[in-house]
Amino acid sequence: MPAHNFVNLIGSPPFGYLTVVDRGDNTSDGKAQWWCTCLCGTRCLVIGKLLRCGDTRSCGCLKKARIQALRYSHGLRYSPEYGIWLGMKQRCLNPKTRNYADYGGRGIVICDSWKESFATFYSDMGPRPSPQHSLDRYPDCNGPYSRENCRWATLAEQARNTRRNQLITLDGQTLCLKDWLQMKKLSPAAFYGRVDLGYTPEEALTMPRLRAKPIGLITIDGRTESLQRWLEIKDMLATTVKARRQKGWSIEDALTMPVHPHRPYRRRLNNSHILNTI
Repeated sequence: MPAHNFVNLIGSPPFGYLTVVDRGDNTSDGKAQWWCTCLCGTRCLVIGKLLRCGDTRSCGCLKKARIQALRYSHGLRYSPEYGIWLGMKQRCLNPKTRNYADYGGRGIVICDSWKESFATFYSDMGPRPSPQHSLDRYPDCNGPYSRENCRWATLAEQARNTRRNQLITLDGQTLCLKDWLQMKKLSPAAFYGRVDLGYTPEEALTMPRLRAKPIGLITIDGRTESLQRWLEIKDMLATTVKARRQKGWSIEDALTMPVHPHRPYRRRLNNSHILNTI
């Protein structure tokens, strides 16, 4: 079958390693083919479209040379770093990979120098410090795999650098919530209790802790009673009020905020030693 409107490639500049020297027979479905001479001296028949779009640039020797260079030039074919490099490429470039949706599928890319060369990747990153370290995109967990945005990190460090983490900035310093809680020596229950009361995350982290004080009479809606009496009126446990106070609630909020219906269990007594710690 003749090829219609084919482009004459004889005399064209070389296509990679290939130089067109003669017209060849068409393929069975009518595609034009050209005889080419490769730099290695091999003569081969190539479809013209593959030459023009750059899909074929040698007789096959270029690909073989790249594979050989990859295997033997750096001497790290079986190193952990080489496996990490391959895993990075699979996650970002292969849609059939199990976790592709979390990487390449959501726009995570690899810089060109790393994508093409393990040697460049290894030169930029160096050997991993220990078997507990792996490749981490930092400081931008949504950014690319590149020299400027990657580090070797432990699992604990990586857990603080995920897109699910809540980042909070105080006095120009940005940390994840877990780090702030450790720095401020504040429990998660206390933090979220303050947020539930309407405080911003920044206020919840910086507001002073309430110290336990002896509580005398408490006035709510114009009525003044002792703590013991309010617990009876509100049908509440002392432990509930204590837990709320530890979260930073005022005594009035702790007594007036509705509680969830009690599960069927035996109510404990409001012991005096608990009342004294509220």
